Amino acid sequence: MWNKIDKCINCLGSVLTVSSVLLVTVLGIAQVMFRFVIKISVPWTEELMRAVYIYVVFFGAILLERENGEVRTTMLIEKLPARLHGLWETIVSILSIIFNVILIIGSYYAYQMTISYLGSLPDVSQKIFFIPLFIGCPLMIVYQIFYMIRNIKEFISGKSLIREDEES
Repeated sequence: MWNKIDKCINCLGSVLTVSSVLLVTVLGIAQVMFRFVIKISVPWTEELMRAVYIYVVFFGAILLERENGEVRTTMLIEKLPARLHGLWETIVSILSIIFNVILIIGSYYAYQMTISYLGSLPDVSQKIFFIPLFIGCPLMIVYQIFYMIRNIKEFISGKSLIREDEES
């Protein structure tokens, strides 16, 4: 069951991330072409690139969360006994889930209050900045729950499940 969910989320995250990166690249090339080759200033490409870059960050975070690869210093944590290590990682997972839930709720309220539009694209609302949050954060929470369950098992068993995964 988990493998199917993992494959679906990974596929979705990969497609969304690659699509966003390609769109940023195309917009960047278009901006250079317009500005330096055609000698026309096209400000909407810059604004749209900024918006899509937010998509790259949050969609890429899905893939990063899948690998449990967020930036952190683990030198001291890895030296802890398995039971204490599992407890520490469980606490970190719970705090990460709480952070993402608060981020989703806060983004929802900000989304509701946003009434302005992008400067050079008067038909495009600034609400587009919130879309990757509503997609990325729930999917990150799925992975955080998976890792939290694994860490709870490590805490209960007193056996390091993380170190076994790295060896295999």
